[in-house]
Amino acid sequence: MSAQQDLSNTEEQYRALPEKLYTHKPLDFDTEEQRFLILHPCAGDKNAEENVVRCSIEVTPLSKAEPFTAVKNSRGYRLIQEVIDVDGESLLVPVAVERFLRNFRHDHEPVRLWIRHICLVESMGEESSRYWTSPFLDRMYELSTEAVDMHIFNTTLLDMGTIQQAFDSRYIQWQKEWHGTVEITPLPKVYPVRVGQKQSLTDPVDRYQYVPLDPVTDEIRLIVLHPSEDEQARVNLHLAHSPAKSDVGYNAISYTWGERQPRADIVVTGQLFSVTKSLEELLRRVRRKQGELVMWIDAICIDQENDAERNRHLPRMAAVYDTATSVLAWLGDSDEHTSEALGFIPKLQSPMLNLNERWEWNIGQPGEYRPEDIARLCAAAYQFLTKPYFHRVWILQEIAWASSPFAVCGVHEGFSFWQMETAARNIQDLLERDPLLARQISEALPEETTAVPEELEFIRKMSYFRFMVSKGKATFSLLRDTVQGRITGDVPGYLETAIMARDFQATDAHDKIFALWNIAQDKQGLDFTMDYADSVAESYVKFTKAWCKQHMSLDMICAAEGDERSSAFYETAPSWCPDWATPSSASSMVRREKMLTRLQIASDILDGKLYWADGGLSRQDLAEPWFSFSGDELLCTGVIVDQLRGWIGADSDTVKDKFAAFFQAVRGYYETESTSPYGDALQALWAMCHGDVPSTWPVRAVEDGFHEAYINKYYKGDRKTARHIFQYVTDISADESSCVLKTVLRGRTLGFTEKGYMCLLPHWIAREGRQRASIAVLAGCSTPVLLDRSEEDGHYRFVGSVFVQGWMEGEWIVDMMGAESAASFWQSKLGEDNIIRIR
Repeated sequence: MSAQQDLSNTEEQYRALPEKLYTHKPLDFDTEEQRFLILHPCAGDKNAEENVVRCSIEVTPLSKAEPFTAVKNSRGYRLIQEVIDVDGESLLVPVAVERFLRNFRHDHEPVRLWIRHICLVESMGEESSRYWTSPFLDRMYELSTEAVDMHIFNTTLLDMGTIQQAFDSRYIQWQKEWHGTVEITPLPKVYPVRVGQKQSLTDPVDRYQYVPLDPVTDEIRLIVLHPSEDEQARVNLHLAHSPAKSDVGYNAISYTWGERQPRADIVVTGQLFSVTKSLEELLRRVRRKQGELVMWIDAICIDQENDAERNRHLPRMAAVYDTATSVLAWLGDSDEHTSEALGFIPKLQSPMLNLNERWEWNIGQPGEYRPEDIARLCAAAYQFLTKPYFHRVWILQEIAWASSPFAVCGVHEGFSFWQMETAARNIQDLLERDPLLARQISEALPEETTAVPEELEFIRKMSYFRFMVSKGKATFSLLRDTVQGRITGDVPGYLETAIMARDFQATDAHDKIFALWNIAQDKQGLDFTMDYADSVAESYVKFTKAWCKQHMSLDMICAAEGDERSSAFYETAPSWCPDWATPSSASSMVRREKMLTRLQIASDILDGKLYWADGGLSRQDLAEPWFSFSGDELLCTGVIVDQLRGWIGADSDTVKDKFAAFFQAVRGYYETESTSPYGDALQALWAMCHGDVPSTWPVRAVEDGFHEAYINKYYKGDRKTARHIFQYVTDISADESSCVLKTVLRGRTLGFTEKGYMCLLPHWIAREGRQRASIAVLAGCSTPVLLDRSEEDGHYRFVGSVFVQGWMEGEWIVDMMGAESAASFWQSKLGEDNIIRIR
């Protein structure tokens, strides 16, 4: 059945009709009669089931009409209906109209309304041609004493909890299928068009104007893409309205919008509609030669010029992808490497690649690939798996909630995301374990391109978030049941998600936070409303305040960086607010950010804080809050524990060189110091560079004695307490150690405090030369922080987070302050004398 045929269907009913239905009587056009609805009062509970909506219809010449209220946007989804009483008879109206009338009626006085979808009958020939027109509607609105927008009124009722959304009871239950085939489902049944808009499938003239969505039935728009055997024919589709919960199945399309792309016109419901050229090409490629295809695409199905609609759609985006029968990820056009990449990716599905006896990588069947071809094939797969699509932040939630996601590139068939993530993990492993192969892969890439292992983490993070959101169900592994119990209801958290997704890209900087809303599972109690009308800085500040208050934690401020790239942001934003639009340039000290090259099903959950420099303070420990916000000022209970004394010179290019410089600096520094807080300063350094405390890396005997080049053999890491190392293998390999060093030392330099402690400082501290920066511990913050005091008003400016070896588990509270416990220490510090003010 075609969409055009479906448009003329009679309305379907799923409920028993009342015995006696109200029938509209014809109007006298000579006297310009018009119907008015007299809404009877209701003094009791307006939403009580027994308080049925009762009204009358009065017919009178328009010239003699008494004052009335006109109702705009009175359309509701017509297949979910309720009964109202009109002059003692039953009239079926959309449930949205019934909810409006029920709550708009007064307690004691009747209300005179003109509401198009009751007072006019579209199917009554001449009445429709005379009155179902844009000029007549405008005239009625002008003649009214006031005009009320029904959709805005109902939306307000929903937000206040006065009414609830209404659904067809047959479709309330939804059984999520994370994998499976797409079923054949009915086409949508409702295709509304604005009054006065002309339609032509062959020669459209008017520009498409959106019809508002019915919030009461949770309407979404769906694309019905018409078939064409001519690939060059203009794209033609109808835009339908359907409740999110219905019998209609659809494919949600995930793709990158792109910036400043050329535009092209398509035909939407017989009218012109402008889209990017890439979207037009996508629609051409996916449409069928026979039969309609039902889809959801955000650029078309959401009115992008309507901020209120965009804001309202943000929290429900997960549901759109969740209830889609499948998600098609469009990766763009293919190139000369696509065929090779798509042929090689299935060969990269083993849990772990290993070297054979000739020190060649075993990929595919024995002898299937010549060793000299491996680098070229890996380069092709690398290019495919690092396409711009995988860098877009909105894609994260689209894939996380997707049913049966698969990727399509040009005319080629694609793969599941599980297959692509496995291939990406294995190529990343090859790049990190084999420097020779890494160089050969880079040489096989286009000029000025280098194979970077971290680039493959984008697609792997997509798969990780999908794994977390599904609670382990989005995998075919036999180990799935064993991991599901470890993934609690509040994983992943919003801070963890924001830190891991910080390098992803967004056209609108708001989306660096907004696009993560449906991934984060710890939003209960988060007092934050996404609003594109706010500036980016306003949104980030509101979000940071809301998260800190919700969790009673200041960990989020440690994502703020004083890097010069954010200088424009901090002209209006306080220093403690992270600039999420700018990728981080230093390692995170508050949450994990690195995807390990291990099977996802067996890897650690990257949630939760790493340290507890404040002693692990919880909201139960203190009788009153230990921080608050006053405008853009953060007032927090804290202690200036130490001062920065100095740091080593310029940053090194490689981890090996950086650590060697650190090693020499530490050995030289503590040789000249009369006292040291460390029994073995090199052990403390090695542990710190792994993001651990000294006890995690105890000394072990080495027959040949100590040698600088093999310091990792001198200290043996404890997997149970290591922060950044995979915990389910017996020994820590040199490759793992190298990856952790690279992660922890990213953007960090070595510093020393006045009291003799070593620390890892953010790299910009050396550039700005803050030799007297204060090192503080704030109540409710899991890492120490650097603060710079203004000489003008005495307030501090947040500089960044810092790892201080010997403080990260709250040792300083006992060792330096002599307190019995963290709770008793911080309780004694509550009060004005210990408030640190940060702007």
